Amino acid sequence: MSSVRFIEDKGKRILFMDAVNCDMGDLMVLIVQAKALISKESFDSLYTLTVLNKGSYHGGFRKVAKEYTAFNKPYVKAGAIVGLDAAAVKEFEEVMKYSQREFKFFPDVPTALQWIMSL
Repeated sequence: MSSVRFIEDKGKRILFMDAVNCDMGDLMVLIVQAKALISKESFDSLYTLTVLNKGSYHGGFRKVAKEYTAFNKPYVKAGAIVGLDAAAVKEFEEVMKYSQREFKFFPDVPTALQWIMSL
């Protein structure tokens, strides 16, 4: 089920967005919710973990992702993305270039959380 919420692991607060199998409408709702949460936070204070899959990475996604990641750039210390195949990661490089952000890509949530905990 798609959602956006804060989770805490070992004292680190993480904005967790589950966008698996979201259509564009669902994704837009999640982004509005995420922006509302993010805008209340201090700059350079957030870790993000976003879970996507091939079903959530579709036409129009790149434009929305560019805008969203540019918006949240001042707030985010580090961002992890789970669930993209190699082709989607390659396409996501354009999003990173546009937003001037770097993301780390992981095969699963536990591995992404382990990376965030190591920071």
